[in-house]
Amino acid sequence: FFGGLDGNYRVYAWMNDRATNFDDKRAKHAGVGLSFDQKVDDYVTLFTRYGYEVKGDPRFDQSLTVGGEIGGSYWGRSADGLGFALAASHLNKKFRDRSATLDNDADGTPDFGYKAVSFEQLAEVYYRYRLLPNFELTPDFQMIRHAGGDPSDAVVYAVGLRGQLTY
Repeated sequence: FFGGLDGNYRVYAWMNDRATNFDDKRAKHAGVGLSFDQKVDDYVTLFTRYGYEVKGDPRFDQSLTVGGEIGGSYWGRSADGLGFALAASHLNKKFRDRSATLDNDADGTPDFGYKAVSFEQLAEVYYRYRLLPNFELTPDFQMIRHAGGDPSDAVVYAVGLRGQLTY
């Protein structure tokens, strides 16, 4: 594909015997997914991921992510990368139906206090900076809309920093 440029195409499945449902009850969860990474130019990689829960009742039962990374060779830093992603996570219908009244801790007060909407949406941008031949720092910025399915207009912002030591 794409003139012989590298790509990874994966189909996967998972199972967790000790997962927790949205109501805090332990249950077996299982799911399937697809993951595609494809270079479309020497220094540009695009990706998409999709996961689907087939057994269990988590808050989110499906997720779709699309994004890409531009390699630092364009600006003279070949080991660096600028990445971006957009994600949408679908809320489980059972959770949406019960979210306004769900009282997992049995204290008489709903734990969430809102009727969840169907999707949580996320946008992310990061810059991977090669500091040493075997050490990278990656500052990250995320913007989350409808966090946890909350229909309010509030947007959540998160800033992070990851370090990776390779040996």
